[in-house]
Amino acid sequence: MRLNAIQYIILIVLVRLLWHLFQPIGMAGDETYYWLWGHYPDWGYYSKPPMIGWLYAFLGPLAGNTTFIYKAFTTLLGGGTLFFFYKTLKLLTGDPKLAYKALVAFSLLPAQLLISSFLTVDSPLLFAWTGASYFFARLICNETTSKSDYFCLFAFLAIGHLSKQMMLVQLPLIFLISSIYKPTLLKKPALWISSIGSLSALLPAIIWNAKNQWITFEHTAHHFEEAPFGLIPFISRLGELYGSLFLLFSPIFFILIFKSVPSLKAIKADRALGFYALWGLIGFTIISLMTSRQSINANWPACFLPSLIALIFIHAKNRSPNYTRWLTLGTWLSGSLSLVIMVFLLMLNTLTGPLAEMGITKPQRRAWIGYPELVDKIKNAVPEAEQIIGDGHRFVLSQIAYLGHYEKNAYQWNQSGKIMNQFDFFGTPSLEKKTAIITERSNAEDLGTVPEKLEALCESIRFVDEFQMHPSREFPRYKIYFVEKLNHYKVNP
Repeated sequence: MRLNAIQYIILIVLVRLLWHLFQPIGMAGDETYYWLWGHYPDWGYYSKPPMIGWLYAFLGPLAGNTTFIYKAFTTLLGGGTLFFFYKTLKLLTGDPKLAYKALVAFSLLPAQLLISSFLTVDSPLLFAWTGASYFFARLICNETTSKSDYFCLFAFLAIGHLSKQMMLVQLPLIFLISSIYKPTLLKKPALWISSIGSLSALLPAIIWNAKNQWITFEHTAHHFEEAPFGLIPFISRLGELYGSLFLLFSPIFFILIFKSVPSLKAIKADRALGFYALWGLIGFTIISLMTSRQSINANWPACFLPSLIALIFIHAKNRSPNYTRWLTLGTWLSGSLSLVIMVFLLMLNTLTGPLAEMGITKPQRRAWIGYPELVDKIKNAVPEAEQIIGDGHRFVLSQIAYLGHYEKNAYQWNQSGKIMNQFDFFGTPSLEKKTAIITERSNAEDLGTVPEKLEALCESIRFVDEFQMHPSREFPRYKIYFVEKLNHYKVNP
């Protein structure tokens, strides 16, 4: 018996929830970093709008340090993304069969699997992005508009703005698509109120930034700093981006993106095709061209991937049987790649050592491998420590905080004189609490000594032990010191 679209989405979600029960993926560095944000609810944060911090603030009291709850929540967001993807494509094409095939293909993309497995800013962004797309499509397709459609468009745009700055891209697209397919929509005040009005969701972050040196704006601007310009650097950066997407979007579908480019000629004639070409292909092209001046992270074009899959299937609708067979093959290949990734991640802990010896991969600060063992060693070495101070990477400190239950007792030493990350907003450690100081040795020449200014704040300090990040890596290594009491402490920025 064939499943309908809703049943299929439920099945995908259940399979992923079952997979997460076996904990194939621990909390990544980004996730534990945002988890710490959740313990300091605020109107804004150093590098992102406040939604991700608010989500962890909401889930924290329910989940604590239970990884599965966070994975389950982001999996459910992924299920919502699939739902809105299907509903939008079905509405625009009037073809449930095509929408169903595209749904299956999109759900099996390695990118969709991974975004739905990490509770970072991208999973709520993609949920909001597809939700807003659906309710805007309703305004375009339906002869009469309803207040609920405008309200839901406003709500999903607002959620997106609160999630990631990329959501701002939807506003010009809304007006452009309206002008092409339904100009009368531009005369309705409700469209302007729901779209431009959604920018009110940015007010909390703007007010927070006004009180904190506009730090989020400054951080975001760093993402657009120019790298060395030239043909070779451009090809290298573009190749790096496309190499990642070749796997994340699956090889066949990635190639078919470029096969769909000629469809731009039919934007006015085919509303569904034009909608997804403007909603996805234009953004993907701009992101690609940006590699001429800077490196691009593979997650930047993530919000355009649903539209690209939809565009590929619409473009293939009236093509030869041989062309449509490529869609079937692409779907099978995507599913196979996702299955391989799922199995590989289940075995990753076991395989890490041999893979590192072969030079294929090694544990990274941003990932999760090795951290549980490292934290166990630290806790056994200094069981009396009530708080930690570290001079290493924010991901390392946040992992130790998450796994070691130092939720509001983790601090990063900063003597730079400027704000470096969200740790600089966590206040100061207690002077009376017993403290573990964790210093990082990045190489053999690095002695990992406690910074002089930090040592001067300690009443007494003793070296305890030194541990590797993972047995397969010689460096970084972490030296553990114990401090009975702090004399004083001052946040440097």
